[in-house]
Amino acid sequence: MSTGSSGLENRLSDFYKEHYFNELKRREELTGRITLPLGILSILIGSIVAAFREISKPDTVIEQLIVILLVCAALPACLVVINLWKSYHNNRYWVIDTPKEIMDYKNRLLTYYEDPGIETKGAPKDEAILDVLTYIDQEYAKHADYNSRVSDRRSYFLTQANVYLAVTLAFLTLALALQLTRLASLPDQPQKVKVINIREVSMPAPAGTPVNPPSGSGPVSNSSPPKPPIPQKPLPTGGRLIRGDVDPGQVR
Repeated sequence: MSTGSSGLENRLSDFYKEHYFNELKRREELTGRITLPLGILSILIGSIVAAFREISKPDTVIEQLIVILLVCAALPACLVVINLWKSYHNNRYWVIDTPKEIMDYKNRLLTYYEDPGIETKGAPKDEAILDVLTYIDQEYAKHADYNSRVSDRRSYFLTQANVYLAVTLAFLTLALALQLTRLASLPDQPQKVKVINIREVSMPAPAGTPVNPPSGSGPVSNSSPPKPPIPQKPLPTGGRLIRGDVDPGQVR
């Protein structure tokens, strides 16, 4: 075998090997890509359930429309689950033989070529190694092709799941927008006012009003004339309360 042919075969062997390991790496990447849509789906399903609970009996047209949108969001969400399951479950990848199995295969070939009844073009050991290398190249190429088909299938289901996830998000967004509109249109609930029963309110008497003397201040002699009323001391106004957002003329 010429040096040029050997170099080309080595390049082919490197190509088979690189493609094989790329497909195994792609397998791990596809498995990791399931995590994000699965987390988003969990949030969307929780939002759908919470929105359904807000509407127990859809009586109005807007409530019925919200329920329809929520159902339309739930259906593609189910398809997301199915496609994610297909992308993750029961996808088998082929792997090449272990080094121990390759070594045992080489030893069996060596025993075979050392048999006197077998004619070889070279040394039995070289023939065994050449068969082993040829077998490894064939396995790399065969398994890389099979694994690429499996990865393509998984990638297809994952893409479909992302599409249905976007549809679910669109319907849920519309439903939540209508839900906010419905809540905004509801009448305000009456506020509770606590009423305090005030029995007596002490009010300052106007100036000039006679003030009765307190009871128990002592006996009053019938012979003495009544004392003139004592005028009440004037009280200050106490200032006024001014709010920055109200015209001072409106404050009473």
